[in-house]
Amino acid sequence: MARATSLLALALPAVAAAMVWGTGGGYGRVARRGPRGVTVRRRARPATQTTDTLTQLTVGAYAAQLANPRLVQMGARSTKLILRRGEWWRLFTPVLLHGSPTHLLVNILALRNVGGALERAYGAKRTALIYGLAGVGGNALAAFVEGPYSRVVSVGASGAVAGLVGALAVHLWRHPNLYGPGALKSIRDTVLMNAVLGMTSGTTDNLAHLGGLLTGAAGAAAFGTRWKPVRGRPNTYADRPFLKL
Repeated sequence: MARATSLLALALPAVAAAMVWGTGGGYGRVARRGPRGVTVRRRARPATQTTDTLTQLTVGAYAAQLANPRLVQMGARSTKLILRRGEWWRLFTPVLLHGSPTHLLVNILALRNVGGALERAYGAKRTALIYGLAGVGGNALAAFVEGPYSRVVSVGASGAVAGLVGALAVHLWRHPNLYGPGALKSIRDTVLMNAVLGMTSGTTDNLAHLGGLLTGAAGAAAFGTRWKPVRGRPNTYADRPFLKL
């Protein structure tokens, strides 16, 4: 049985817009000292190095699939091969593979939207780490729940993208004063919508979505951006994550 992970792009453009532009001085507004000691604010340039690189890798991997369309040979998640033969690398390689051009396009759109928004808040290194961990976490949960005799074969990036969504949710929950309640509500609605759609589809890898979402949220809670006021310096914040990378 083949499964594909997708659907997460359907409502993410609105989430990304709310995340980037926010309300009341959202992320990307950086304080700078102007002439005569006056503090001015200007919008920082968006930095999406990791998102761009992941996009290129994913598109490149699909180009390679055209030369060898046998997904299992290319590294699809085969639960049987992972648990019975120890091919643990299959926990990550499915993130780069896709079942069709439409499947690829949907996940690339989701990655561009939510990945770019998260990277502006977390930077390139933490965004890449969350993406990788979420991809592995999603496939690991699916593999262990399905068991060693499962014949499921699965590909797709949206388990990893779900991890970015989970991390974004943690970031917005931590900083409601920066973004307002609308952005977090958009993520909640997106997750619920995809859960409903996933339960009505026989080809959606719901376990990979769930595992990726939880892994991304856990990563964000551990080492994600955590703005805290700097004592003695009004309107100044420092990033103080629980785990500094």
